[in-house]
Amino acid sequence: DVGWDKLLSEEGLNEELKSFVETYFEEREELEEETRKKLEEKIEGTEGEEAKETEKIEEIKRKKLLKALTECVDLVEEVKKYYQNTSWDKLLCEGELSEELKSFINTYFKAKIKSGESIESSDVEETEKIKSKKSLKALIEKLQEMQVLLREKHKKLKDNILNDEKIEGTRKEIDALTGKIEKFNKEISQRTLGGQIYLTLNDEEITEQFKKFWLDGKMIKEIDYPIFFAVNQKSLKNNKGEYRYKRGLKGELILDKHGHPIIDHDMDEIAEAFVKFAKEQNFNFWRA
Repeated sequence: DVGWDKLLSEEGLNEELKSFVETYFEEREELEEETRKKLEEKIEGTEGEEAKETEKIEEIKRKKLLKALTECVDLVEEVKKYYQNTSWDKLLCEGELSEELKSFINTYFKAKIKSGESIESSDVEETEKIKSKKSLKALIEKLQEMQVLLREKHKKLKDNILNDEKIEGTRKEIDALTGKIEKFNKEISQRTLGGQIYLTLNDEEITEQFKKFWLDGKMIKEIDYPIFFAVNQKSLKNNKGEYRYKRGLKGELILDKHGHPIIDHDMDEIAEAFVKFAKEQNFNFWRA
């Protein structure tokens, strides 16, 4: 009928049971206590200092992020100034681009083309015919045809050779044609280096993607830090699930000051390795 809520005296136990209970249940507490003391001897861990340390780290992060944002804005403005007259029909060399811009262009536009994002048009049959060819040359030829047609319609309006009814219809045709030309321009720009640079710097959505791409790369470099990783080489228990104890030269158990066997472990070596690592990294929570 013995349970955890029964009050018993050690004096009532036989020697074998008493010895086993003291050894088996106290040794785990001693191991935890021993490990805790080892770390406490080497690590200064008051809550106030930890809070200050965390605050310092967060402040450093904020400053780095602000600096990165400023650098990103400056970069975009600088590139805009340099490539202000760039368009899809300008011949450029990838070698003259910055690594950030070149990396973004290669990543972003290849994904766009692969996903099949292209021209949208109300003229389905005509657009499908162009898409079936899907060559840059075919797109440019179609764009040039539409530009010639647009100029002719503008000329008719300017020369006042149309009646009122036809003027209204021509204006609607001009609006529709202008929209199609813009879409073809974007499609062609996605396929040429000059056009890709133009879109990166002038298309609001793509510009934001470029900024995010640049910042992500910057942050990855900033948070690259060493990590301490350790695994105990000595197993605390043997194959039978029993604790392993330190033994003397003759195989006798080594006892602590309380007369209990000492568990054989390598936590001391791990703690010392961490201390060495932390000092190399200039962590500032060590006692003087």
